[in-house]
Amino acid sequence: MSTPAAAVCITTHNRVDCARINIEIIKLNYPGFWPVVHACSNAEYTPGMEDALVRCEPRPLSSGALNLLQQSVREAHARFAPEFFVHLEGDTWITDPAPILKYMDLLRRTPGAVLAASAWDTDQSEDWRTSPKLRRRLKYRLSRLTRWLGWHWHLRHRDTLATQFFVARNTPEFREFLATLPVPKDGDCLLEHDIYQRFVARFGRGALLPMPERAPVHPLYRDVCPALHLYSQHWPARGLPVDGDGKREVLLAHPALRRGPAMERLLAGQDLDAYNPGARRT
Repeated sequence: MSTPAAAVCITTHNRVDCARINIEIIKLNYPGFWPVVHACSNAEYTPGMEDALVRCEPRPLSSGALNLLQQSVREAHARFAPEFFVHLEGDTWITDPAPILKYMDLLRRTPGAVLAASAWDTDQSEDWRTSPKLRRRLKYRLSRLTRWLGWHWHLRHRDTLATQFFVARNTPEFREFLATLPVPKDGDCLLEHDIYQRFVARFGRGALLPMPERAPVHPLYRDVCPALHLYSQHWPARGLPVDGDGKREVLLAHPALRRGPAMERLLAGQDLDAYNPGARRT
């Protein structure tokens, strides 16, 4: 078997139904052979279409997320030695591989580039816009002008790396970096900020290719980023529990997708309370 261009590393704790569909989207609709390595800390999960399943013990949020990421990449390299790792959290679907192919190509063509990701940032000016305080509303108007001039002072958490979705070159240096990241203590720091700081210290800022299509993630592109074909809603269908489309509507809006059994179950299911049992809906 030739070296695959990419291995997709899926990580999941309790959004197991989203993860099954995610894997079906990749295995049934992506080009060629892209193996899927699924690291899962839910003991009740039963395997679907993944090529490898890594069972992990449940841990607190940040340390658990890092462990799942580390284990999935370790197994992907050991089993498949791909040119690239593509990491997706289980509930983060990319229905068209075109953005992934784009950033794989950019990584190949950019000297020193190691990883492509968006920042996990927040546009705090959205709160200023509707604030009852005149000073904040004026800050909002000022931010529109400075944003047009390229000064993004209104964004928070800019120095972050969104681990929810990234594309990385498979190099010994990157694998060593990821494997030796210290276990975070929940509440001490934002995991996305800690990884960014350590990545820049190890590789330099030029090693990180930004994904401007998703800037800022919060509040504009957290759940849906059309430019990346990315869907990460936490609810299965419209109105549960918030206004806006859910994962069922995503599948309905993409009729050309080849469907697997997990997709069909979501489309046919009437009782959506059983979807992703135990997971938060917001």
